[in-house]
Amino acid sequence: MRHVIYKLVLAFLILGSGIAKSQTLQWDSTFRPIKYKEQVLKFKEDTIQKSDFVFLGNSITAGTDWGKL
Repeated sequence: MRHVIYKLVLAFLILGSGIAKSQTLQWDSTFRPIKYKEQVLKFKEDTIQKSDFVFLGNSITAGTDWGKL
């Protein structure tokens, strides 16, 4: 009886690991949001002087006109 149980457990582990691998999501590292090209062009158009402050932000700070503050 134990021999049958060991075989079933082993079969479950082998088959289960194959199913888990097939469920892995693929991530596209080349994806860029639609606004990416627009932001890059804006960045290239702005001239930065040595006396300027440069603020680096993320999606929380995006869309804010920091020049008005």
